[in-house]
Amino acid sequence: MSIIQLYGEWKKGSTRKENSLEIRFKNFLLNQRNPDDYYLSSDGKQVNCKGDVKISDDDLIDGRFPFDFGDVNGYFDCSFCKSLISLKGVPKKVEGSFSCANCDKLVSLEDAPEIVGGDFFCHDCPNLASLMGVPKKIDGSFSCTNCDTLKSLEGAPEIVGGYFFCSDCRSLTTLNGAPKDVGGYFNCANCNLLVSLDEAPKNVGSSFIV
Repeated sequence: MSIIQLYGEWKKGSTRKENSLEIRFKNFLLNQRNPDDYYLSSDGKQVNCKGDVKISDDDLIDGRFPFDFGDVNGYFDCSFCKSLISLKGVPKKVEGSFSCANCDKLVSLEDAPEIVGGDFFCHDCPNLASLMGVPKKIDGSFSCTNCDTLKSLEGAPEIVGGYFFCSDCRSLTTLNGAPKDVGGYFNCANCNLLVSLDEAPKNVGSSFIV
């Protein structure tokens, strides 16, 4: 039985003996603040949520999400998942904020949400090598600070409604890929290998911090 089929059975109150994966999924819902906010997509292949989703390390299977998420109407937070190695399975659309910050093993943002209505945080990921995969527009703020292996901003959103924070990226050598427009402040302080401000944003609504 697939994890999606289990979802339907569990919602109907099935008492069938469950295997370890099924129990893990059931516990995931029970650990959410509002388990009744979860429902299946029309094709039965994804789990949607009318509220917020918080993922912990215990929810992962071999560093990956145990099932695919569809739309999420609140925020999606998988920060501090120390074993997370891939964003495959995250929602394509998150109406609130998205965070995969403080994920030590995450090296790529491929498969990140295509639409994020709030903030996008991927800071404090020491092995993150690229920002490719991030949405082109972020209505809220964006932070990739303290990503020590990040060498450029290529792949960063082109438009950021709030602040853009890329400070303390100790391998950053260029601002190539930086947003064109930042509604709040832009911070690239404490980037020791950065020798030029070429490719900096054209429009910054608040302070420019170096």
